[in-house]
Amino acid sequence: MDAFTKNILSEWKLDELIEKFNEEEIGRDQFLTLTESMITELIPKVGKRSTFFSKFVNFIENQKVSKDVLGQNTFINDNPGTSFSEDTTTDDIGHSIDIQSLPFEIDDNSSVLMPSSLIMYESNAIIEKSIPATTQSTNMIPVIDPEKGNIVREILNKYQDGLMILQCYTAKGILNSAFRNSLTSVLVKHELQIEPNHQISKSKFLMLAEDDYEDRIQWLKNNVEPEHILFKYWQETSNFRNKKASLETHSYPALKKPTGYLLIEIDFEELYSVDKKILLFTKFDGFIIKLIKYIEKHNIKFGVQETLVLHELRTPSKSGNDTIAALKLIPFLFQPITLKLDKKRKNCNTPSTWRPSKVEQASAFVKFIADANELKTSHTQKIDKSIQFGTTLQPYVIIVGHCVDAYQEDHTPIESYTVINNTYYKLETPLKALDVCFKSYYSLNLQYPIEVQHIWTFVQQYFYEIHDKNDKNFPSVKTLINDLNHL
Repeated sequence: MDAFTKNILSEWKLDELIEKFNEEEIGRDQFLTLTESMITELIPKVGKRSTFFSKFVNFIENQKVSKDVLGQNTFINDNPGTSFSEDTTTDDIGHSIDIQSLPFEIDDNSSVLMPSSLIMYESNAIIEKSIPATTQSTNMIPVIDPEKGNIVREILNKYQDGLMILQCYTAKGILNSAFRNSLTSVLVKHELQIEPNHQISKSKFLMLAEDDYEDRIQWLKNNVEPEHILFKYWQETSNFRNKKASLETHSYPALKKPTGYLLIEIDFEELYSVDKKILLFTKFDGFIIKLIKYIEKHNIKFGVQETLVLHELRTPSKSGNDTIAALKLIPFLFQPITLKLDKKRKNCNTPSTWRPSKVEQASAFVKFIADANELKTSHTQKIDKSIQFGTTLQPYVIIVGHCVDAYQEDHTPIESYTVINNTYYKLETPLKALDVCFKSYYSLNLQYPIEVQHIWTFVQQYFYEIHDKNDKNFPSVKTLINDLNHL
């Protein structure tokens, strides 16, 4: 392994991979030609491989040698993260302009985006005479007209560089990052040339960008490989997809893959700061200690399982049993709530209410079964129950291999799943399954299961520290959080 590979892994904060790459004699040339299967063999752990893939694809796209329709020649530089191009846009003092990183000043009153610096070049413009470059009118000329169909294609047809972009898209069916940058340049140039004040409204700018998102959305709806492109496009379209009322999981085949939960995590990270990504894991051990104190202080009873479960919570017979015990006890900290069903029951002609039992409540939060053969049966039962009460089956957690009435040293290894529709994501631990399940409600724009919405609200506010103005008010949740915080 040479200094190039070592430096790049260090820059990506993946120093733990240096030894493996060195053993496999991965130098600069080998690094630049790594395939997906090679990377899978080099990095067997999915999480670490996902991080590498994301950085690797960005690096390759920025560094690879390419000669495209525009005649750009990009050369690989020995310094990671930099590249040179023969065809660059410069301002009047010779500095390169990257349209994508161009600073905009936002006027809150007028919702107008004003580029703080942008060179207006017209040497390659073939603007129709019917569209004046300047006008005395103070009204903004409407550019986006739903009656005209694909306005972006119409704009590109007016410029030589726009025609080149269309030619590339027609030939390849997709635009790389260089061409997307050129696309942005053409759209901004067109808007500025027809606007008397050289201003672009914020809404218009976002609408123009939407067409590029749609191309990547269509790719995601029809492809699952290569994975580095999948993860790249998923991250790039995250904010666009999250604006939708709900994300139809069947529309994105990659969500049905065993690694589909990684896409859910990507969307959650785009919605919330990175620190919330691991809050559940960093706070749960402390929560167990507080839970033990809370139970003792309030003398809470848990029924027939009390002795065994509390014993494992306090002195787990093996690693992880205290976490499982806590997951079993959390639902019993809350009284079931009476639900007014929005839809009619299957065998009833009038609206009804439903008050789940504590056992039903606990099963809806985390389902425990003894054998993997019960997975499909359990799922069918949940579907039938949803039909019975006119509700929608939402993502849920199911733990396999832990007997519900005893903690034994010899039963099979624990298997943890998050189930979304008919897809079973097998996760490393029960806590990881809970984490993915929670994040799916946000990433996929779904609702909490109605019978445990107060329990998931507790998880949301206590562990993830997410407080939304639209949160339902559950006094029991506020009380428990306050009590735990004062222990």
